[in-house]
Amino acid sequence: KGAVVDFYADWCAACQVMERTTFRDPAIIGALEPRVRIQMDLSENTDEQRRLLDTFHLYGPPAMLFYDARGEEEVNLRVQSEISAEHLRARLGA
Repeated sequence: KGAVVDFYADWCAACQVMERTTFRDPAIIGALEPRVRIQMDLSENTDEQRRLLDTFHLYGPPAMLFYDARGEEEVNLRVQSEISAEHLRARLGA
């Protein structure tokens, strides 16, 4: 089974918007259903969390990394900013 790693923080306004809109869109729910959604909470902004962002070459939340069933990142699907349901549907082909 594939996975999507969702990097978010409680203080991230874009993350809050996406939670209310993008992730509630029926097409997005259906497109993500075959994947495990792993949420990485970066709210505390600790040194460890900043190192995690550096490891994945991310500048901060929101960000989403998509992995296939073999654990390989699907780099063409990577999201590193706020994304609307419409744009994410297009990216996922949903």
